[in-house]
Amino acid sequence: MWLIFVSLAIAVTGIGLAWLMYYKKSIPEDALSSKFPGVHKLLLNKYYMDELYLKAFVQPTVAIGKFFWEMDRNIIDGIVNFVGRATRSSGRTFAKRHDGQLQTYGLVTIIGGLAVIAVAFVLGGYFG
Repeated sequence: MWLIFVSLAIAVTGIGLAWLMYYKKSIPEDALSSKFPGVHKLLLNKYYMDELYLKAFVQPTVAIGKFFWEMDRNIIDGIVNFVGRATRSSGRTFAKRHDGQLQTYGLVTIIGGLAVIAVAFVLGGYFG
């Protein structure tokens, strides 16, 4: 309960002081700032909350964002672009070998199937 009265007294004192300084002009505006320069600077800078927020949240968030942007640009995009170039290059290479011989296609299919089965048997012990 006492905290309510203390905060109310501080608020009323502040309102009264502002009324005397800015409305009645009975106290010079710089009277308190010259007597209490540290308090004036602290209040003028809003308890340095903006600077604290900038150092604690904004700058680390921006740094993390720049790190991930660089990683995406250099690593992820590099891998995607490499796969795209490799696919395009292999497609062009195989397009030149496309000669319409069904026997060749059948032979390649059989050899590829046997290679897949052989790899499955070799690796079957590891995944089974």
